[in-house]
Amino acid sequence: MEIVFNFYQWAYQYKYFSCLALVGAIAVLKLLQIIGYFIYTLVRPGKNLLARYGNGYAVVTGASDGIGKVYAQHFADMGFNLVLISRSIEKLQLVKNEILAKHSDLDICIISFDFSKGTAADYKPLQNQLDCLDVCILVNNVGIIKFHKFHEISDFEIENMVKVNEYSCIYMSKMVIPNMLKRNKRSGIYIMSSGLRTSISAYVSLYAITTTAVSSLAKSLWLEYSGKIDICCFEIGPVSSSTNKDKSIRHITAEQCVSSCLNKVGFDSISFGHWKHRILRTLTQYLTRKARIKRGERVYNLRKNE
Repeated sequence: MEIVFNFYQWAYQYKYFSCLALVGAIAVLKLLQIIGYFIYTLVRPGKNLLARYGNGYAVVTGASDGIGKVYAQHFADMGFNLVLISRSIEKLQLVKNEILAKHSDLDICIISFDFSKGTAADYKPLQNQLDCLDVCILVNNVGIIKFHKFHEISDFEIENMVKVNEYSCIYMSKMVIPNMLKRNKRSGIYIMSSGLRTSISAYVSLYAITTTAVSSLAKSLWLEYSGKIDICCFEIGPVSSSTNKDKSIRHITAEQCVSSCLNKVGFDSISFGHWKHRILRTLTQYLTRKARIKRGERVYNLRKNE
């Protein structure tokens, strides 16, 4: 009997350790899969967007500076005609002249539009202008961020941020989709969101709301139109530009941001864009409440007067 008991005890222990080994093996394989895909995305070449979409117009909002301007320059290098939209016609003219100096054969339209004051009626003339063009790409880039204590937000700031960050994305997407569906080739709608949507810090409550809204819009549009339109949402992290001069190991340049985002087109519907921001998102999701508050306070103190 003792021999039988020892056998069953050994079998039980062996089964126990076998289960642990199996779980460990699955965990290691999953980790290797994540690391392998991460490395693959770094070396994977991007799609040929001109061949994918055809020689149409790329529409970029917030195109007078920063990320929007870099998008315009990249599309021009690819051979797309451009529609650049921003509030300042003077700044847009400078961008247009800069691009035409390098690509004189392109057709570049510039449109002054203040998204902070845009109503449904205000978008109609803009839609009439775009309906006359073969729009194959829309980059919903325009957006504003304000660091604040929630109870100090003015009604004007609420309305302003919602109009610029949310309404612009909704109305611009709605106006181009019907004609995109009629095209013989695919089209693309790229929505610039923020990693703050998921790694919430203090003092960005309203901004987080608006970026969550546009990310949700992108997911829904992807379900509806991905068979014909590349719906891409880029939940980017900190970017250094002329409008944001902060620099740290977490920051990337506007050039790095746009290049990495365009390399994701045709592969990922939701992306953090640059690999640094993917790692940053993974790390920040484990921040404690106290750490999130300190993180928000630091940025708030630096940028509260902007």
